[in-house]
Amino acid sequence: MLNNQLTLQVRLIYSIMGSAPGRRSELIKDALMAYLRDRIAWDQIFTAGAGAAKKLGIKNEKDVYKIVEEYKHGENSTAGSS
Repeated sequence: MLNNQLTLQVRLIYSIMGSAPGRRSELIKDALMAYLRDRIAWDQIFTAGAGAAKKLGIKNEKDVYKIVEEYKHGENSTAGSS
């Protein structure tokens, strides 16, 4: 199911384009492909982030703030270890 914002955008473009079915089909195909590309990219980003969090032992937001503060003060042994 498409999200509400995307649905509104498609409806706006439909109203601008009029009733040219071939153009609308192409538009829907292009919009869906762009949406799927973005969705896949974000899924990859979240997967990478989860892997990095596991590697660094981050379990919650408090752990993130601790690592950031340590890094800012030159105590980057946790963040810099590979």
